[in-house]
Amino acid sequence: MPTMPRSGLPAPLAVAMAVAAAALLMLLGLWLTAREFNARTVEEQGRNLRERLLLRVAPAITALQLAGDLLAAAAPGRPTPADARELVLSSLDNNPGVDAVTVCDGRGLLAMAVRAHSGMLLHVRSPAGPVGSNGSDGSDGLDGSDGGQGTPWLRINTDATPPGPGAPMPPATGELCRRMVAATNAQAARVESGRKTATAWTGVHPLPMASAAPGHNAGAGAASPVSSAAMTVVVDARDRQGRGERSMGYSFRLDGLLTSLAVGLPKEARVLVTSPHGDSRSPREAASLTEDGDPVHKAALAAWSAAGMPADAAFTFEAQGSRWWAYLAPATDADTRTFAGVAMPQGLLLHTLLRDAAVPLLLACGGLAVLLVAWWTHARRGAPGADTGPLSDDALRTLLAGGESDRLEFKSTLRHNLSSGKHGKEIELAALKTVAAFLNTDGGTLAVGVDDQGQVLGPAPDGFEDADHVLRHFSALLAQHIGVEHQPHVRFTVRMLDGRQLLLVECGKAAEPVILHTGKEEEFYVRMGPTSRKLALSQVMHRLRGNGAQRE
Repeated sequence: MPTMPRSGLPAPLAVAMAVAAAALLMLLGLWLTAREFNARTVEEQGRNLRERLLLRVAPAITALQLAGDLLAAAAPGRPTPADARELVLSSLDNNPGVDAVTVCDGRGLLAMAVRAHSGMLLHVRSPAGPVGSNGSDGSDGLDGSDGGQGTPWLRINTDATPPGPGAPMPPATGELCRRMVAATNAQAARVESGRKTATAWTGVHPLPMASAAPGHNAGAGAASPVSSAAMTVVVDARDRQGRGERSMGYSFRLDGLLTSLAVGLPKEARVLVTSPHGDSRSPREAASLTEDGDPVHKAALAAWSAAGMPADAAFTFEAQGSRWWAYLAPATDADTRTFAGVAMPQGLLLHTLLRDAAVPLLLACGGLAVLLVAWWTHARRGAPGADTGPLSDDALRTLLAGGESDRLEFKSTLRHNLSSGKHGKEIELAALKTVAAFLNTDGGTLAVGVDDQGQVLGPAPDGFEDADHVLRHFSALLAQHIGVEHQPHVRFTVRMLDGRQLLLVECGKAAEPVILHTGKEEEFYVRMGPTSRKLALSQVMHRLRGNGAQRE
């Protein structure tokens, strides 16, 4: 009996199926890679935006908490209108990033100072209570009543025209105190250890702004419109026994704040800033601080709320017929309950991925099998060069064991002088000199909480409450003495190594010269071997001309 021939696929069909299977696997690998790339990219952009926001508002928040502590310690019946007047004026003068300062008590608005056309406008409640605008109570006529009806605003170094007598004050002045009280009442993590000046945020609200003075050319630097969207960070400053309701807030105009946060982002991306507990809304509702009618903002925050408000993970949502990727993280610490991040369309992320992988894709037809393996490996361990995460513990140990060099320096403490046993400004400046030197040379890493032998000491001598306190303190120092414009070249984190914490400050090379402002003078440092060297003015000029550091 003859044997039946074995059935088999024609060679061309087998090749076609093999190629199709390989292509399918490659597409699967590309899809997996794209998901990981999208998540990693949006998380990186979100963290960068969060750090910019932190550097932008951290100095003001620190100042506000100190002022809140002073108010909380005030006796019942204080502050008086005169006290509040000096407090709002000095606060606005000393915090250039703040657009308005407000002090409220149990009766409502006590005092408010608002920036207006190179100067400021001042509103203070009359000590005698509601009065007319003519000062008939014997005052000087410059104070305002609780409601503000017919109350003049005092102009300070400005020719802008404030709201006129006889007209109601803008809604912000009547409602802002209620918003501030709602924000502090909704604060879920109220500090119960005696200090009640943890910060909270209001939602978006109008901020009273001056109009241009009569006859002033509106095109030559005129003041802003009558109102502008703003958000306010507030501290509950009632006295230690919980009596005598008092609160104080710093307001930031959203146009300037969001513009600064959007620097460096693709034009298709969206800045996300939200305060879920910002007012009397439900704790599960994300109150956007970018409420401009953009459907992307609305969809992003709705998806974030539905996902349980993840604090450190990317998520996706649909908006305007496209899929978007977004990331939100706490802006400062758990008590503020304010989150910042970014949303990016998937098309933009895919375009970036394809642009970066153009050469491998063009070579796919000539090396399909090799490219398949490459994509599969790529999908499992991530795109080469895209990993911007922190050093592993082993890598960090190896780095510290290598000792100090031109790219690495150790500091035992950030602010505590081990010799005198006290906190000292000179210790802080010593760390910042190293950062400035790294930025002016070829970059490097500063490890704080590490002795000269590379052993981790921990943060105990500095007396910080927690890791967030360390980061806030360092960010404030960086903004004050080096400047926020150099922040993109500095990344700082608190790491745990072998059960002890250290502050790791990684610096790149700055695009512009970095000047250290010590408070008394301005200094220029470069890295020379394992030391930071201060240059004389002639050496700085010689270096900036492109001839390098002057020889000794």
